[in-house]
Amino acid sequence: MTGYEVIRKFEELSSPEYAADWDNVGLLVGRKDKEINVIYVALDATDEVIQKAIDVNADMLLTHHPMIFSSLKRVSAEHFIGRRILRLARHDMAYYAMHTNFDVMGMADAAADEIQLKNREVLEVTYEDDISKEGFGRIGRLQKIMTLKECALYVKRCFGIDSVKIFGDLDVNVEKAAICPGSGRSMIDEAI
Repeated sequence: MTGYEVIRKFEELSSPEYAADWDNVGLLVGRKDKEINVIYVALDATDEVIQKAIDVNADMLLTHHPMIFSSLKRVSAEHFIGRRILRLARHDMAYYAMHTNFDVMGMADAAADEIQLKNREVLEVTYEDDISKEGFGRIGRLQKIMTLKECALYVKRCFGIDSVKIFGDLDVNVEKAAICPGSGRSMIDEAI
């Protein structure tokens, strides 16, 4: 499969048009015409991740967080991002990032599915057309009313995590909840 075909599949799933204006998604390093047989998937393009991708002879590295956020004036081995770009290029490895576009078209619904939110809506609409509204996070009703403490334990169990931070009265009843992959800090007021 060529890079063109792989990228077309990624973009059918989570089109770059759903990405935030400040984000940098898509093919960030490499060639679209490259033959892709092995894709290495990771959260970040760290030195260790790039080495593992090289070790398994990956043709493409796919990450959630983009390695390149701001504009670069030069790509040199004197800067850690430059070193990573040069290393990918030296190994002819394509590098693709799906960040806020995947948060909007993938992660938001997956997170809401995990806690079984029903009657859900988009928390913060960032894209709207005649067919749908899309955006960050989801808000909806929990399967049953529970205390804030029970809700925290439920979230821990659903996501298989060791801890959660709780703010508020642990005994207050919770029926409606919002969930947002990523930071979500800018959506706190909207959720409230």
